[in-house]
Formats: sequence, structure tokens, C-alpha cells
Amino acid sequence: MDDANKTQGQTQGQQPQQSQAGDAQGVGSLVKEHGPVATDVKLSSPEPEIHPELEQIDVKSVPEFPEVKPEHKAVGIEPAKESVPAQTAPSGLVQTPMTEEEARLTLKHAKPTESSFGLATLILKFFKTIHHNLLTSKG
Repeated sequence: MDDANKTQGQTQGQQPQQSQAGDAQGVGSLVKEHGPVATDVKLSSPEPEIHPELEQIDVKSVPEFPEVKPEHKAVGIEPAKESVPAQTAPSGLVQTPMTEEEARLTLKHAKPTESSFGLATLILKFFKTIHHNLLTSKG
């Protein structure tokens, strides 16, 4: 109890001391540092320098975006843009090595040490996830 009384007495009886000179440039002030602004802009990840010994064995830097040749453009191939989202849902029929019924039968009859048992377990896990997603999806 004495410790609690000491801390209460310290916080109640004392006020924080402030500097008389003023804190115009102290912590939390709106005064910002001003300095010269850089006029030359550099890439954030410059092209890597390749050692001459590595160049002799045909090591080259790879560009960030692939070069699309005119014959590729003619058939409609072009690099994906940032606006193209990656597909996370299956776009068509999902095919598995066994059906759901075959997987259930395999679990009943196969030994746990057989690879078919592991495959059946994995396939049933996939089907469970698919059924859950179908039941909870909106639409």
C-alpha cells in the first residue's frame, strides 16, 4: 500500500516542468527542416552490374517486363498489365484423379501407409472445401 500512496502522491502533487525559453522547434512542432531538393531522379532498383567473368559465360540481366515480338503481337499475346487481377477461383470444371465416392471407398479399404490413402484424404479435403465455398458463397 505504501508504494501505491507514493505513486499517487507523486502524480497529484507535481506538474510537468516547462522550459521558459519556449519550445518553438521542439518535438511535435510544425517547423520542418528545409534543405536542397534533389533534381536528379534515380531508379529505386538500378540495373545490376554484371561482373566481366560472368558476361563471358553469357550471364545477362533480365528486364522487368518481357519483350513481345511482332509475331507474338500478331496472334494477340501481350504482357499482363497491373489492372489484370490474378484468378483465385477455378474458371471451369475441376478434375481430380478420383471422384468423391472413390475417395471415400479408398479410405475404407486402403491401409494408412498406402499412397492411395493419402491421395484420397487430400481429395476429400478438396471436396469439403469446395462444398463449403459453394454453400457460403453469395450468388
